Amino acid sequence: MKTITCILLCLCVFHVAQAANTPEHVRSFFLEGVRSGRLYGPFRFQTGARIQLDTGDFRLDVLSAAGSFILTEQRSGAVFGVYELVPGRMIDAGYQLFTITRVTRTTMPNREHATSYPSGRSTQQETFYTTSQPFHQADYRVSIIVDLINQIAYDWTLDGEDGGSAKYMERRGATLALSRGILTIAAGVLLDAEWQETFQDPNEAFEEGRLSSGTGWKADLSLLVPVFEDGRWSAAVGGGVSYQRETFDLEYGQWETIDFNDNTTTNGLPNGTTNAVPSDVTSIAGESFIRQTQSATLSETVVNVTARLDYTAPNWFAFAGLHAEPWSDTDLQATIELDNQRIPLSFSRRHPFSGYVGAGFTYQDVHSYLKFKAGGVNAIRMGVTLSF
Repeated sequence: MKTITCILLCLCVFHVAQAANTPEHVRSFFLEGVRSGRLYGPFRFQTGARIQLDTGDFRLDVLSAAGSFILTEQRSGAVFGVYELVPGRMIDAGYQLFTITRVTRTTMPNREHATSYPSGRSTQQETFYTTSQPFHQADYRVSIIVDLINQIAYDWTLDGEDGGSAKYMERRGATLALSRGILTIAAGVLLDAEWQETFQDPNEAFEEGRLSSGTGWKADLSLLVPVFEDGRWSAAVGGGVSYQRETFDLEYGQWETIDFNDNTTTNGLPNGTTNAVPSDVTSIAGESFIRQTQSATLSETVVNVTARLDYTAPNWFAFAGLHAEPWSDTDLQATIELDNQRIPLSFSRRHPFSGYVGAGFTYQDVHSYLKFKAGGVNAIRMGVTLSF
């Protein structure tokens, strides 16, 4: 009997020793800086756990098994919360925003291998779990941007002569952008481009000239570098280069006196008229106003710089900035072709400076916004960004 009792006692002692040396299975999570994209963790989700961030050292207190908790900054005693342990949820820790991510039930180290840190709430030492240094996570963002309004002002010349006040080219379009860290690449389509100006030759060689029905594509490469961050405020500067190419219908008309017996071709145009396609002919008192359509191409390369200020709250954000184009190359291949004349039309960008403001909402990893821009470029843009 004594032998059996000794065996059972030894088994109990062995079980207790094994349990003490068995890693614990607890909930853990990471925090990711909203602006920096920096990842911190893993952190143990239990009362007394230490959360060490760039904004300070925090003590975590679990309020309910469902996942509500608060953070207390150890030096100041400032309390942040109540928050919920939900992936994608943003929290404020030390007046900077972080996103909860990678919530898992995982194996944590044994208590004898953990570091000790005084909680300030007890005379005894409490055990905490944290990584000593944060690390960078690959931070990708995919954006879809729709141009509801997009107007760019152009100075223009006709046959080398100044055409007068600058006029806006109106466009629609959509862009797909991929970002990682400070780098963004984008490509998109341009639709329904139309120049607001209707022009004519000073010597009355033609009338009612216009550019319309423009379609094309564009590509952009840009950098945006953070230079300042204080709580919910941040600032960045950057720049980039863009290229776009569009094809237009160049329309114009001219009055001609036509002798249908002796001086016309089979299509009703005067002899000597170029290969322009007649789109409409109006005859009045022996004269005909012949409307013609040719193809025109507009190519642009633009170098830009920008400065931006952001305010980021847990569920919404706002921003404002300045945009400048210190260099641009605008190449318009558009020529009015008459009997023995070639009259070129050319463009150049008018205003190199623009300002913009915008605001939006955040739901987990999805950000939607509306942006207003005015100056050399007038635009209203709507965008949706997914971070992952």
